[in-house]
Amino acid sequence: MAQPSATAEELKTARDTARRIALPWNSLFHALETAKSDSVALLAIEPDAESRTVVLAAEAKDYSAVLAYVAALSQQKEMDRVHLSHHEVKTGSSPRPITFTVSASWKGNA
Repeated sequence: MAQPSATAEELKTARDTARRIALPWNSLFHALETAKSDSVALLAIEPDAESRTVVLAAEAKDYSAVLAYVAALSQQKEMDRVHLSHHEVKTGSSPRPITFTVSASWKGNA
């Protein structure tokens, strides 16, 4: 019995998956691990494998911790175009933490 051949869509999906696996994920995770801070909690990592960009959602104890985290990320050789996209003081709790998002691209050998 003959095996059915893969469709064009299945081949495209397989190529896309292989490309994503080959991306330099370790460089992204290394940069995030190196820039970590006791004053910042990383809540979400939203990478875009196609453009090699990432959006980070985080929470900090205060605004100086936000700025220090963004600066630490900017100093990572694996990161490029790091910038604070949004920040907001959470009301209704004490202390009043700051939620924020950071956008960046990451480099590495792929």
